[in-house]
Amino acid sequence: MNAEGRNGIGSVGNIIAIIGFVVVVAIGLWGAVSAVRLAPKMFAVISDSFKDESPIALESSEPKVRSGDPLTLAWQDAKRDSGLYTISYNCVDGVEIQAPVSDTAFGIIPCAMPYAVAATDSSLKLIPLLHGKTEATIPIAIEYLSRDGSKIATGTTTVSVYTSTSATPVGTTPTTVKKPVATKTAVVSPATKPAPRPAPAPKPAGKPDLEVRFLGIGTTDPYTGAFMQRTSFAPHEVVSFKFDVINIGTARSGAWGFTAELPTNPPYHYDSPTQSSLNRGDHVEFTLTFSMPQYGNATVSVDPYNAVREISEGNNTLTSPTVSAY
Repeated sequence: MNAEGRNGIGSVGNIIAIIGFVVVVAIGLWGAVSAVRLAPKMFAVISDSFKDESPIALESSEPKVRSGDPLTLAWQDAKRDSGLYTISYNCVDGVEIQAPVSDTAFGIIPCAMPYAVAATDSSLKLIPLLHGKTEATIPIAIEYLSRDGSKIATGTTTVSVYTSTSATPVGTTPTTVKKPVATKTAVVSPATKPAPRPAPAPKPAGKPDLEVRFLGIGTTDPYTGAFMQRTSFAPHEVVSFKFDVINIGTARSGAWGFTAELPTNPPYHYDSPTQSSLNRGDHVEFTLTFSMPQYGNATVSVDPYNAVREISEGNNTLTSPTVSAY
């Protein structure tokens, strides 16, 4: 009798335990389903915390500007107390934009690469340039990012650029060109006809030789405009990489170009537009500017695809001192 009572009590306890387990499992399944349903809303809330819905009003002082002429990019935005703005433009074949590196000098901003501007600024002077084409439309974007990365706002605009040989820009009056007046050509009598000039002596054959030389890497003092060479930078600073290309050969170089690898975050590859031919002894100085530096070296390769037949190919590459970020 006692054994049967104990067995009855044990059976009831087992049934209660099984029912409790089923209830716990059901509650767990309900919680999992609810979590799945709520997940998109949770992620949306997290995502929205990193967005600033108010756009930045961005406009150019000149909606259509001639290649090589300056324009002012201005923006209207909510009051910002920290962080920075970045300016960037889409890569368009034959197009480059320059920004000031001092009060009197401008440097190339590589396309699709953010160019840092202080949060206290509301305008930036730029110089668009065309190479090998007469007209182009350049999309330009601005983005604001707070110091802690919690606020993001963007704005966009477009600028049309033309060369002096392209069609007349909108808003200008075409100049009337007068027809040339025919002039008489004096006839020289045989008695006074000058003696023929001797044929010029053939010029000696030669080859060009492009050499790249390091000029410096550093920043430009915003107050004095002086270039200060250094290799350690803060993430928000704009770095200027200066180098010179000279033709030390014995003939014209013909058209040429260069590529550059810049130590940015992420790393950036730059392809230059086609450059004009250099005579013997001619040289041209370049300044590449970039922001968001990271540890590494800036490198330049002149005529990387060997389009120019040179005396030497061993002087076409340059590596800067190592850059570090703090």
